[in-house]
Amino acid sequence: MSKKKLCLYFAAGLCLGLGLGFGVGVLQAPDSGDRTRRKFLKKANRFKDSMSKSLKKSAHAGA
Repeated sequence: MSKKKLCLYFAAGLCLGLGLGFGVGVLQAPDSGDRTRRKFLKKANRFKDSMSKSLKKSAHAGA
């Protein structure tokens, strides 16, 4: 099996595992659906902001 195909299978498995893990986590969450969604959105926005800052730093350092 080629390395490219192996990497593709790995990435697909990783995405599938993350999706399933997220789904089970949401279903097993102790909070109500609305509260869980708000928590998730808050954490997702923090992650987005953090990644944005990191990318800007990297781009600025590389310029």
